[in-house]
Amino acid sequence: MSTTAQKPQQKTKKTPHHVQKRLFDKFLKQSVVIHLTSGVKVKGKLTEYDQYTLAVSVKNDEVMIFKHAIALIRPDRTEVEE
Repeated sequence: MSTTAQKPQQKTKKTPHHVQKRLFDKFLKQSVVIHLTSGVKVKGKLTEYDQYTLAVSVKNDEVMIFKHAIALIRPDRTEVEE
């Protein structure tokens, strides 16, 4: 009979929302197009974000968008194509 106790395996702890953080950090200070679940498109510069919201500069105004209302966010390629 073996009396050796097995060590529990340690799980690597990942930061919650690590994919969001990586992409939002990449998009920060860049022009983006945000497609909302309502079908509205918002074009502007991502200025900051937190756990629940994004701040986007749109035509010299700053708007707050709740993350739960976002269907898709992508870089604004029209500035590059011009």
